[in-house]
Amino acid sequence: MSLQYKIYSDLEDFENSGLLNHQSLQLNLRGSSKNRLGFKLQQLSSSLKKCKNLKNLDADLSANYINGKNLPQLTSALKELQSIIFLRLDLNCNHLVFGDLEGLSNSIASLKNLATLVLNLSQNKIGSQDMHSLDCIFKNCKNICNLDLNFRLNKIQSDGIQFLCSSLKQCFNLTNLAVNFSSNQISQDCGESFKDLAQCKSLTNLMIDLNFNKICDKEINQLADGLACCNKLSGLSLDLSNTKMSKSANYLGFALKSLELIKFQLILRDRTDSNKLYNLSICFPEFKKLENLNLCFASQNVIDDHSMQQFSLALPKIQNLRVLNVDFSLNLISPNSAIQFAKALEGCRDLQQLTLSFMYVRIQSQGVLRLFQSFTLCKKLTSLNLNIGDNYAKPEDLTELVTEIKKFQKFQVIAIQSISKEFFKDLQTTQKFIRNTMKLKKLVKCLVW
Repeated sequence: MSLQYKIYSDLEDFENSGLLNHQSLQLNLRGSSKNRLGFKLQQLSSSLKKCKNLKNLDADLSANYINGKNLPQLTSALKELQSIIFLRLDLNCNHLVFGDLEGLSNSIASLKNLATLVLNLSQNKIGSQDMHSLDCIFKNCKNICNLDLNFRLNKIQSDGIQFLCSSLKQCFNLTNLAVNFSSNQISQDCGESFKDLAQCKSLTNLMIDLNFNKICDKEINQLADGLACCNKLSGLSLDLSNTKMSKSANYLGFALKSLELIKFQLILRDRTDSNKLYNLSICFPEFKKLENLNLCFASQNVIDDHSMQQFSLALPKIQNLRVLNVDFSLNLISPNSAIQFAKALEGCRDLQQLTLSFMYVRIQSQGVLRLFQSFTLCKKLTSLNLNIGDNYAKPEDLTELVTEIKKFQKFQVIAIQSISKEFFKDLQTTQKFIRNTMKLKKLVKCLVW
């Protein structure tokens, strides 16, 4: 965000400012128990209408008792802001229900110059039919290239995805799209709708969050087929946590390998079986252009040695891998698996940035020590973010890390979490480790706690 933004956290201060002079404006007017904006929307509207030169607006109006009755006061002001290029509107945790989005959508649709729209409607009570209301935005705002829609914790069903994706076909200039449908009522046959996104000919980065919905393998296979049609995608993020996914990981991996993904993120925070990681790992070497891989299998998964072995075999075969972010916390990972993984890291010849979370696993002392050794053997690795606390390691065994850290001479960024007095045998050892870390010559950023 530009440093030239004028920031206001008080409505009265904003009203008394030079309204006509504002070009980039940030309003932090989130409601509180003592102050709710819902009864003052007319005041806000009157002031916004005077901002004739405004090009960038970032407005947090969450938790303000905004509903269908007072929302028109806000929408009337938005229609006046015809110079707007960037609009971020946060209406999270208000009282919007079925039908309330029509007026809001019409006002946004009148902003012909809009290029970036970030709309947070989470924690309201909007439904599938409200997705129809958004159609006029995509029909009229032809310059939109960045779109971020958050519908978390509403009452949207599968047909809501169909309505939205069908409307998005009109966005010929759309480059970056993020859609959050987590914690809704999405279930059967939602996946086929994503094929419509292939009509967004400029789409290169896509984020889809379907966390906490009742979708199964069938829907995830449909999603995979739809994504495979988006042949210009270079960045993809999927959150399929807390769904009923069981056997579709293999299908997902093989469908996505047809894309030329440079960045891929997959989040599966739930109790799952080890075959998901195993089946995905088989496909990773086929991602020929992949440079950035982010995997989260945290929270009571069951990742066994068999899956970790396959993942470790696959990693060095991802030829262009430069950034790796792995969260395997709360899994049954053994010391042998950690050692195999450490060897795999050494084989990642171009790896430059590594974020690794092995919290509450059972890699023990030998696993921790072997991981530290591997970091120094990754020839191009210069940035490390590590969280390895509570690993059944014996503090007295880890003393040699005080010396090992001295070998990290090439590192520029180091963040190591959970290095406390419980990690080492005593406070003195902890302090020595921190001092030796701080002495590294090329270090420009260091966080150890």
